[in-house]
Amino acid sequence: MRVACLLIFLTLSRFVWAASPVLRAGEGFTSSDLAGYLARFDTNRAVSGAGLAGVRFRPVPETVVSYVADGQHHYLRFPVTNATPNAQSYVLHLQQHFFDIAEVLTFSAAGTLLRTQRSGWQIPITQRPLPDRLHAFRMNIPAGQTIWVVLHTKVAQEQGIGKVLLRFHSEAAFIQTNNNELFLQGGLFGCLILVCLLGVFLFAYTTQGVYGLYSVYILTLGIYILNVYGQFGMLTSHPGPLVEPGFGYCMLLLQLAFQGFFYLSYLRVDLLGAVWLHRWGVLWCGVITLAAMSYVFGISMHRLIHGTSGVGGILYAATMLACLGWGFYRKRSEAVWLSVSLAPMLAVLLYYVLAGRWLPVYQGPYTSLVIVPVLMFETVVLAVMLAFRFNADRRRALLLVGQVERESSRQVVVAQEEERQRLARDLHDDLGATLGLLRHELAGLQTNTKPLQTDQLNPSMYLITKSISDLRLIAHHLMPDQFTRLGLQKVLAEAVHWLAEIHAGTVTIEFVTYGTRHPLLLDVEINLYRIARELLNNALKHAHPQTIVVQLIYHPDSVYLSVEDDGGGYVVTTLTDTGMGLKNIRRRADYIGAQLLTESSPLGTLTTLTLPYEHTLTPTTPRADRR
Repeated sequence: MRVACLLIFLTLSRFVWAASPVLRAGEGFTSSDLAGYLARFDTNRAVSGAGLAGVRFRPVPETVVSYVADGQHHYLRFPVTNATPNAQSYVLHLQQHFFDIAEVLTFSAAGTLLRTQRSGWQIPITQRPLPDRLHAFRMNIPAGQTIWVVLHTKVAQEQGIGKVLLRFHSEAAFIQTNNNELFLQGGLFGCLILVCLLGVFLFAYTTQGVYGLYSVYILTLGIYILNVYGQFGMLTSHPGPLVEPGFGYCMLLLQLAFQGFFYLSYLRVDLLGAVWLHRWGVLWCGVITLAAMSYVFGISMHRLIHGTSGVGGILYAATMLACLGWGFYRKRSEAVWLSVSLAPMLAVLLYYVLAGRWLPVYQGPYTSLVIVPVLMFETVVLAVMLAFRFNADRRRALLLVGQVERESSRQVVVAQEEERQRLARDLHDDLGATLGLLRHELAGLQTNTKPLQTDQLNPSMYLITKSISDLRLIAHHLMPDQFTRLGLQKVLAEAVHWLAEIHAGTVTIEFVTYGTRHPLLLDVEINLYRIARELLNNALKHAHPQTIVVQLIYHPDSVYLSVEDDGGGYVVTTLTDTGMGLKNIRRRADYIGAQLLTESSPLGTLTTLTLPYEHTLTPTTPRADRR
C-alpha cells in the first residue's frame, strides 16, 4: 500500500513539476496559442529576474489563461526555439488591456536575462514595447537557438479581468492579425455610429423616448468598447480619465441601465413593478454618472461603483429578464426581436461563465473574430427592430389621422344634413304656411270682388301658386322625403328629370342605370345623391355643356356613379381652392369610403365614384320595395 501511494505521489509530482515542452517555430510558423507550453507561478510579491531561476513553475493546460483580480503577481513561462536557419522576430500578444503590470523577460537557455520589456494600461502607447492598443512584445531569436520567455502580470483588486487570450506570432502574422482585428473593430464602430445616428434621427423626427434611449444605450456601449479595447489610449499621448478601468466600468453599468430603460420603453411594460424598476434605474444612473464624472475630475470612487453595482446590478438584470419573459407571456413581437438580438451575446456570456467548469475552453469566444460580429449583430438587429417599430408607428399614426379626418368629415356631413333638414322644415312650415295663407286671402278677394278686379288679381294668384310649388320643390331637394320609400335610383332619376325640364332647349341631361339594385344604408344613399347633385351643378355652372350623362351602375361588388359632360372642362384644383363644391364632394366620398376620380379636359369632364359594398355597412335584409 505504501509503495502504491509512493508511486502515485511521484506520478503527480512529475505532472506538477514537469518542465513544459519547447515550442519550435519552423519555416511555416505563423502563430500559436501556447496550449501545453505554459507553466505558471503566482506570488504576493514581485520576483526579480535573477530570483526566477529558483522558482518552480507548474504546468498550465488551458488554452486561455485565467486571472483573478487579487492583486497578486502572476508569472507565465514557456520556451521557444527558432528552428529556422535565419534570425527571426516574434511577437507575444496579451489580448487584454487592463493590466497594471504587463512585463516580459527573456532568458537564454543557460538562464541569463537577455531583455526586459514593460507595458501596462497606465503607460502611454508611445512608450510601450510596441505601439499596440493592448500589450504586444517583440523578441528576436537567433537561428537555431532557444530562449525562455517569462510573462509577469499584475491586476489590481478593483479590476475584473477573467480569462485572457495569450498568443505567440511571427511578426508578419501579428501585423496581419492586428490589421484584421482593427478592420473588424472599425466596422463595429462604424456600425455603432450609424445606428446611433439612426436613433437620433428617429428621436428628432418622432420625439419618442424609445429612440433616444436606444441612441444613449449604443453611445455608452461604444464608449465602453473604446475603453476596454484600449482605443482611448491610441487617441492621446498620455493616459487620461477616459483610459481608467473604473471609467469603463461606469460606462458598462450605464449601458446596462439605459439598455433596461430601452427595453421597458420598447416592450411598453405597464406593470406596477416597471414603475419601481424605472425609478431604481434612474437612481442607479445618477450614482454611476457621478462616479464617471469623478474619474473625469480625477477622484477615484471604486468602492462606490462596486458597492452600487453588486446586488443592485444583478437584481436589475434579473428584472429585465423578467420583463422579457412578460413580453413573451403577452405574446409581444417586440420580445421576440429582443431575444433574437440578445441570443448570441447571452450565449457568449454563458460560455464565459461555464468555460473551465462544465465546458472546455476554446480561443474563439475570446477573440475579436467572435465578439465583434456578435456586437454588430445585436446592434444591427436592434436597428432593424426600431425601423420596423418606426414604420408600424407611422402606419398607426396615419391610420389615426385617417380616422380623425373621417370623423371630421362625418361631423361636417351630419351638420350639413341637419342644417338642410332644418332649412327645409323652416321653409315648409314657416314660409310655406305664410304663402299658403296669402293665397287663401287672395282667393277670398277674388270671390268678393268684381270681375274686372278679379282679372287684376289673377297674375298675383299665379305667382303665389308658383312660389308655393317652387318652395315645395326646393324643400324636397334640400331633404328628399322619398328616400325611404323610393330609394336612390328613383329619387336621382326624378332630380335629373327636373333639371332636364328646367334646362330644356339648352342642355340635354340623361340618366342611365344598370344592374340589380343593392340595398344601401339611407345615410349612404343620401350622400351619393348629394354628390350627384353637386357634380351636376358644377357641370352646369362651370363647363357650359350641351349634354350631361349621369350613370348609376350596380356591380356585383360595388356601386358605380358617374357624371360626364361634353363642356369645355374646368381646372379641378382651382375649384377645390376657391369653392366648397368639390371640397364637399371629396368630404362626402371620404365619409362613405368611396374612391373619387375626376378627369377634365377641353373636350369634357368625367367624374367617377366607386363604392365597394363592404364600405356601406349594408343591412342584412333589403327594403321591401327593392327587388
